[in-house]
Amino acid sequence: MSKKYSVRLDVILEIDGEKLMDSRLARILLLIEKYGSILAAARTLGIPYSRAWDYILKAERVLGDKIIEARRGGRRGGGARLTEKGRKLLREYLDIYRRLTKRDLEVKEIRIVPPDIEYMGSHDPGVNRISAILREKHGLVMDNQWIGSGLGIASIVMGEADLAGIHIYDRDTDNYNLSYIRKSIYSNHIALIRGYKRSIGFVTRHHMSIDEILDGLLSGKLVLVNRQKASGTRILLDTLIMEETGDENLNEVISKIKGYEDEVNTHFEVAEKVASGKADVGLCIEWVAKQYGLEFIRVKWENFDFVVSRESMHSEWFEKFIKTLRSDEFRTYMSSLKGYEIPSDIGTVIYP
Repeated sequence: MSKKYSVRLDVILEIDGEKLMDSRLARILLLIEKYGSILAAARTLGIPYSRAWDYILKAERVLGDKIIEARRGGRRGGGARLTEKGRKLLREYLDIYRRLTKRDLEVKEIRIVPPDIEYMGSHDPGVNRISAILREKHGLVMDNQWIGSGLGIASIVMGEADLAGIHIYDRDTDNYNLSYIRKSIYSNHIALIRGYKRSIGFVTRHHMSIDEILDGLLSGKLVLVNRQKASGTRILLDTLIMEETGDENLNEVISKIKGYEDEVNTHFEVAEKVASGKADVGLCIEWVAKQYGLEFIRVKWENFDFVVSRESMHSEWFEKFIKTLRSDEFRTYMSSLKGYEIPSDIGTVIYP
């Protein structure tokens, strides 16, 4: 019996050979314009929030300009809107699409019931445990999206997320999270909650020193698997590279590193690529490295803390989240994982 083929054509706009816009991004922008929210657009299309951000950021890089801008509120009443450049680009794309296909661009919407708590931030197995306890003990559904520390904070400010886990290293102060938040232009809108400590380092299939790893990356002998832009792990890697080279021109240095643009969203994906031989090295938390039987070369003990909007601190879900962090069940679970330490002040507000 012969198989039936399906054929799909798309209209793609390019600049100097790089893809700027296709029908997928056009649908995202149409829904942002309709709902005023990247999260609502992603959910309506049935795609991960991180993927929607990825399409937007890649288009902004190619265009050299912003196509969306934040506005306060998110799913609580605001979130994002198209810039003038974004609206112009969308109008031009829709006109070209209509002219070439003789029809309007269709948007099939998928309706999904939103969770009680939107988590958007750095990847960590502790967050999954928090989700499980909130569901089992308090009847709250928390949806976890691994988009990295930087976009997690942006999503809190935009009102698209309720909770974000972050681990952002500040080279100037040799400090995690607190100094970064204090210097942030959003410092008056957000609060920082003490989380826990975790061990992060390089993972390889064969033991090497940190100096050997950095030399191998910079010489092109080793292939890297990297984390997504604005993630805390990516920021730490870039800091290590700058300290090793003494060169602040990071773009010139990283252009020589094989695999630097190979980005994944979780520590599990980093470990899987190294374990399978698709990459030689990556930055990963110790607990995940041990699950894959990889060599682990510690770089730092980092603080994994949580960010919320100041308005959220008066909500019922926030009270239950803090109760979960401080619970014996959560402390016992996290203490059982290799590479984690639970501080005595977990669950306290450390900023403001």
